[in-house]
Amino acid sequence: MPPDAFASLRVPAIRRMVLGRLAWSLGSQMLAVAVGWDVYERTGSMRALGLIGLVQFLPVLLLSLPAGAFVDRHNRKLMALGATAAHAVFALILGVLGLFHAPTWTIYVVLVGIGTATAVGAPASGAFYTQIIPPQLFVNANTW
Repeated sequence: MPPDAFASLRVPAIRRMVLGRLAWSLGSQMLAVAVGWDVYERTGSMRALGLIGLVQFLPVLLLSLPAGAFVDRHNRKLMALGATAAHAVFALILGVLGLFHAPTWTIYVVLVGIGTATAVGAPASGAFYTQIIPPQLFVNANTW
């Protein structure tokens, strides 16, 4: 009998996790396109586009180890939810900045905040998933 490809999706917590990750991923990609488009429209500079990635990556690079240690000592669920909420707040702030044509440097400041939230959220959610997925379904859930 072949393995059940949908076994992990029969667990409600895993189903919610998969749908949440899908929504977060789609939202993040849409935000990246919108920010890139806005910055390029304002500046016409490829360097300004590259700076978008840099200001989001530097907090992750600098904070990954301390954030991982911090997450290990605190409630992972709250950390993951807090990081997701921070992403949402920063996305709203970026929308307001775009609406009111705020200076470009303010966009970069908010993107540093998004990078910081990512530095905390990634280890929190990664560690949290292992707590909700039964060991026998881990490979199947990870595939989804």
